[in-house]
Amino acid sequence: MKPLVWSDGTPVTAGDSVFSFELAADPQTPIPKKPIEQTASYKETGELTLEWKGIPGNLDPNYFANIWTPYPRHYWSQYSAGDLLEAEEAKRMPLSHGPFVVEEWLDGDHLTLVKNENYYLSDQELPRVDRIRFLFTPTSGQMSAQLLSGECDIGTHDGLTIRESSLLLDAERNGLLRTYFQAGPVFEHIDFGINPIDEFKTTRPDWFEDPRVRQAIVMCTDRQRMVEELLFDKAEVMDAYIPSLHPLIPDDLTVWPYDVEAANILLDAAGFLDADGDGIREDQTGGTPFKVTLLGAKGNELSEEVAGIFQENMAECGIEIELSYLLPDKYFADGPEGLLFGRQFDLAAFSWLMSIEPNCALYLSSQIPDPSNNWNGNYNNVTGFRNSEFDTACEAALEALPGTSEFEENHQEALRIWSEQMPIIPLFMHLKVAATRPEVENFIVDPTQDSELWNLYNIDKISED
Repeated sequence: MKPLVWSDGTPVTAGDSVFSFELAADPQTPIPKKPIEQTASYKETGELTLEWKGIPGNLDPNYFANIWTPYPRHYWSQYSAGDLLEAEEAKRMPLSHGPFVVEEWLDGDHLTLVKNENYYLSDQELPRVDRIRFLFTPTSGQMSAQLLSGECDIGTHDGLTIRESSLLLDAERNGLLRTYFQAGPVFEHIDFGINPIDEFKTTRPDWFEDPRVRQAIVMCTDRQRMVEELLFDKAEVMDAYIPSLHPLIPDDLTVWPYDVEAANILLDAAGFLDADGDGIREDQTGGTPFKVTLLGAKGNELSEEVAGIFQENMAECGIEIELSYLLPDKYFADGPEGLLFGRQFDLAAFSWLMSIEPNCALYLSSQIPDPSNNWNGNYNNVTGFRNSEFDTACEAALEALPGTSEFEENHQEALRIWSEQMPIIPLFMHLKVAATRPEVENFIVDPTQDSELWNLYNIDKISED
């Protein structure tokens, strides 16, 4: 641990991290207990050193991250874990070992932080500003107005959306603001209902079992148009479940470009032809027109615009798309009642949160939600995709430690197989949108950080004098 100091002048110790672990383990603390359950022991071995041991048989690839953020034992030990949930010293006015400490908090209006005089980098004249005021702004439109008026200096992605981008870019062209676009950890996609539950499977032909059909539909989807029209050409088209710049993307990943002619040839080869010339292909076994439903969450404007473009694209390939939107609580409900996680759909549009490690587990056969796992919401392979070679590579990657050849080789092999099979249509990464006044310095949007204020200690403002 670094030699930190609490804002009251008391040194931060390894014992404070152990105290944090003890609070996390307390039954009164309402947080997930899995990290605790996988810990055999967690103890201080010196003033600033710690030792973590996992339970026997548990392989944790991220073992090095099993460090609990220090909490001030000397300040909080008078309270039980339950009392701390409501204690002013924890909930409203906590001690800090960071660059700032809370000075004032007015519910629904603002939060004021002031420089922590005991910050460990204070000898480097950090933080660069003495006071920061956070305004609680109810709408993105109001935040944009506050930026333009100079009432606010920084607007972050949790308050701004892609919808404000046109206004922000206009303001930047006029020298009023600086705008920032950064790919976030969320990616949009459309899932194929490859293997739905039996009750749904019998209601329609097996449209998506043949990988050629899935490949053709990917090629028929103009994902670049979606990025250009809906995301101001600031996002990246996805070719897999990780972005193209990820270090584990294999050089020989199969990429399916937008190519309507090639897509139609592939659909012909798969046996779905337009025999009656009405512009819609048919299943040659029973003559059923290739008409399928795309499900989505009601109220998601971006997703609805994506669906509109997709519907147009599919018409060029002889596939008719009906759009159906459900309220989020119904759409994302556990199976068997929920249509998405109950595997009762043709196509389904939604987004996933990515992690640094490729989440190949989303497509494992063992992760298909069904009665055998009680439709548990932790089983996320809603496509019903099954591929034994993919399972072997993915499971080996998940069991390997990061940095090993087994980790890299098996993740890459899983990606190669997945990109040939295409159980989903990967669309694009969502954008984080932020803006600052021109006089703000050292504001850096980092894709690996959840917040744009990760380097708050280094952000400065040029004086107008």
